[in-house]
Parts: sequence; structure tokens; C-alpha cells
Amino acid sequence: EWLSQWNNNDSIELKTKASYQSYGYSYNLNPETKDYHKSFKQKKGLTTLASPDNKKIFIHEIISDSIYTSIYNKETNIARPLTLQTFPEKCVWSKDSVFLYCGVPDALGYGNEYPDVWYQGLETYNDSFWKINTNTYQEELISDIPIEYNENIDIVKIGIDSNADYVYFIDKNTEYLWSYRLQNS
Repeated sequence: EWLSQWNNNDSIELKTKASYQSYGYSYNLNPETKDYHKSFKQKKGLTTLASPDNKKIFIHEIISDSIYTSIYNKETNIARPLTLQTFPEKCVWSKDSVFLYCGVPDALGYGNEYPDVWYQGLETYNDSFWKINTNTYQEELISDIPIEYNENIDIVKIGIDSNADYVYFIDKNTEYLWSYRLQNS
């Protein structure tokens, strides 16, 4: 199964549906020039989220039975590791492609069986909300949602408004729509 992400008008990132048991692939397609090429080599358990400027890709993969997240820079062909463990489906890029806003699970209890167990609904999370500066790789806690709001939210379908004032997301458990104001973030 193929999944597509329109990064911008000139770029579509095409990726295979992820499973920890198989290698995944990610390709970049320019719909105008028909240029089609592999973004990087195959990776086990691969899920991705390309930046709007098409210069960076947030990557989740399985390496040696462990979850590994990184920011891949397409211009340098270097992937910088992150300490946060989350899924690209829980993240959204800022319009300038500098910041990545993510729901980060409190704990991942299934070893290397990600993202499958989350997709299958075998595990739900109490996410906190983080901001990652993809130029400096600084990771900053914006909100510990379970403590600050006394809510257990499993963030999915996340988006950001055009002014970067608000982030919107759905709680996977209740299917309620939430918004979070990014003041001073």
C-alpha cells in the first residue's frame, strides 16, 4: 500500500505503508517534471513526514529492535538522531520548515513492534506536546497535557494554522477535536 504526502506544489513524498516486520521505502515525485527518485535507502518500520520546503524528512524506523527517530537533511544526506520517540503521524511541520510540533507518547511498551501496535489500536498513549527546532535539534516540552489539563490524549491528524498560532489535532481515543495555542512557542 502506498501513502502520499503533498509537501508543496512541486513535491509529493510517496511511502509504503509501515510495518516493523518489513522494509519501507520513501520516494519523492515532482508532478510537473515527472522526476521520481528514492529519498533514501529502505528502512525497517519506516514512517516519514517531509517538510514543506522538501529539504528535510522526519523519520521513524526500527534499528536493532529499537525505535529510532531522526531528521534527515536531503541536501547533506545526513540523518540527525532525536531523543524523543514518536510517530510522524503525531507531528506537523511549521510552514517555514524549521519547527516540528509533536505529540510524544508517555511510554512505548511493545519493544520494536511499532508502528503496528499503535495502528492496530493495541496501545494508546498519554501524549505530551513538544517542539523540535530542526536547525539546532533542540527539543522543548511545550505542554505536559496529562498533568496540566488532566486529560489523556492520543494525538492524531495534527495540523497547524497558516499563522502558526494554533495547532489542531484529534484525540484518537475520543475522536474529539482539540486546539492548542502556540503562544510564546
